[in-house]
Amino acid sequence: MKESTWLSNIITGALSIVVTVIAGSLLYYFQNDEPKLQYSTEKVLPFESQTGNLIIYHITIENTGSAPAENIVCRITIPPAIIREFRVNSEAPIPIIDSLNSQKIDISTPSLNSNESYRVSILASANGEFPEKPQIKLRAKGISGEEKPSEGEKSKQPDRSSTHFLVLIASTATALTLIFSRIRSSGSGSLNQDKHDGKKNETFAYICGIHGLQGEVDRYLALPNLTSYWSEMDRLASLGVNQQNQSTANRQILILKDIMKYTTMAVGSRGIGHYNLARLYKSLEDKANCDLNLKSANKLIPDLLKLRLSVDPLFKDYAIDLQ
Repeated sequence: MKESTWLSNIITGALSIVVTVIAGSLLYYFQNDEPKLQYSTEKVLPFESQTGNLIIYHITIENTGSAPAENIVCRITIPPAIIREFRVNSEAPIPIIDSLNSQKIDISTPSLNSNESYRVSILASANGEFPEKPQIKLRAKGISGEEKPSEGEKSKQPDRSSTHFLVLIASTATALTLIFSRIRSSGSGSLNQDKHDGKKNETFAYICGIHGLQGEVDRYLALPNLTSYWSEMDRLASLGVNQQNQSTANRQILILKDIMKYTTMAVGSRGIGHYNLARLYKSLEDKANCDLNLKSANKLIPDLLKLRLSVDPLFKDYAIDLQ
């Protein structure tokens, strides 16, 4: 009986701490409630075609603040490169209006909630070198957008002790919650999960690590979690195709297959994965597997696949019935 009372008091006290911490965190959150617009850019390795050099840029627009941002407008230019095509993609159902006019892309959306984002993928061409980054002008009601600092730049910024203190408290509360959840669910068994659903950069680091690519592991661990399956599968496939090395292409095929097998991803990203597998098989002159992956991609991203095949030099005059 005494042991039961002691355990009850411990649990009651711990739960009181958790409630207090959560209440304090919520108070801090609402007192510092404001939107913050940021963008980050990434370019995929350029490749040469008979009509000029081609490159793909990926630009992520996100609200990293704690309140919704309203009336967001964004303009993107890439002088002196020529914008051939672009696509706007978002995980959440965000209403977006976009247009391409006089080599500038204009995008507007009525609002972005906290931690919501959308990605702009741009296909551009140039006769000479490409700029390292597109020129981006971003604003919303009452605020201007800014470029998101890299991980290295973040480490140079001064720490805010109050923020660190809140993070410590929140981590403690989370740990206590998990402990008591584990106690309550003791004996119920563990949850089964068919696929991994974690941070994308860590997922790529793990898969590249098991294939012996330590340089890629270091690169991915230095990237933010905003790394997308879409852009990284584009990049890995381009590395395999452009090096014109059979063993490299076969290794990249294994990596892409393992990524798609290991993790959950959006339908569009899975379609891009099959398209990139088709590119690698095409570079190896394996028509059967190339066609098989093109048909799989066509079931998932028919319009985007048609666009990509029309600009991809690998598939110039390539005949296939996608039905």
